Amino acid sequence: MKETPLITHYRRVKEKGYMPPLRTIDEIAEELGLTRAKLAALIRDFDGPESKLKHSNKRTTKATWYDPVEVRRWYKGVISK
Repeated sequence: MKETPLITHYRRVKEKGYMPPLRTIDEIAEELGLTRAKLAALIRDFDGPESKLKHSNKRTTKATWYDPVEVRRWYKGVISK
């Protein structure tokens, strides 16, 4: 059976017992007052946090989810430099 993002999610929840809610890069960018492109560039250029879950399909666009707490902590470090 092929490993899908949903199966990966269920395995993580089973191992950890709880999975905190994740956010897409668009939602996090809006929360921080940035554009999606600007946040993506910051993540790329300043060694940003790794995404927690990725999903893509031939018929849909790619969606990437991040842990919002981890991104906020990283962003505070970036803007303080």
